[in-house]
Amino acid sequence: HNFSISAPVFNPQLDASIDSARYTREGTGASYEEALQQAKYDAISGYYTLIMNRNLVDVAQQAVKDYQGHVTNVEAQYNVGLVASSDVLAAKTNLAESETSLVKAQNNLAEASLNQVIAYPVQTSITTAEHDLQYKPYNVTLEQAKAYAMLHRSALVKSALDVKSAEEAVKSAKAGYLPTVAVKAGRGYIDPDGYFGTSTKSWSVGASASWSLWDGGATQNAIKKANAQLEQAKEANLATVDAVLLAVQKAYLNLRSAEQTIQSTQTAVAQGQESFRIATLRY
Repeated sequence: HNFSISAPVFNPQLDASIDSARYTREGTGASYEEALQQAKYDAISGYYTLIMNRNLVDVAQQAVKDYQGHVTNVEAQYNVGLVASSDVLAAKTNLAESETSLVKAQNNLAEASLNQVIAYPVQTSITTAEHDLQYKPYNVTLEQAKAYAMLHRSALVKSALDVKSAEEAVKSAKAGYLPTVAVKAGRGYIDPDGYFGTSTKSWSVGASASWSLWDGGATQNAIKKANAQLEQAKEANLATVDAVLLAVQKAYLNLRSAEQTIQSTQTAVAQGQESFRIATLRY
């Protein structure tokens, strides 16, 4: 029986395969981090969407309450001949529309959607820590946001590592033109009188080298394929960079637009409340 151990001394294809596997592993880690970021975003978005929809339910309930009071007022005035029947019909129509809006708001699936995101049973009732949505100014410039994204977005890390892995694949393909060298050491045992005996011992060391002088064009075609895949990886990386920068710019503009909407809406709410008060008194 014999025992032996061998180790490569010069094997470019093996070295390139190891490096490529390392880049692939690190890229998978980046994909995992991207999935974590997306899961956190989905949970945060679902949480605030639930609060928003509950606020919309409160608004719809208040609208129904206001229209019910208006209908009662109009009917009372109609009974004493102060208003026409068309006023009663219009008031009841507005009340019906507000009740429909309330039903739609109450049937929203925001809570079920959040339960699905955070892996709760779909019918679980959630009590949020906040009741109203509050906005805190986010002071960042567009260029700062883009620079931070370029350094931290896992999708960019993954695409860059894909390029490195493709480069190693090219090296592995080119290794078909190069020789390989390995060393080997062994120990042998012989026993004429027993199967597992060690009466006669021997050892050996050696080296081997191989070099394919012609492979019918297989290496050349492998190099062409690897180069094409490298170009694909580079283009995919550039596309990822563009997609990330576009996403950052879109999110930034949406943020600034929302800030303006908040300011204008606050003014509209105040005006609407005053108009409602005046209209109620006049009627």
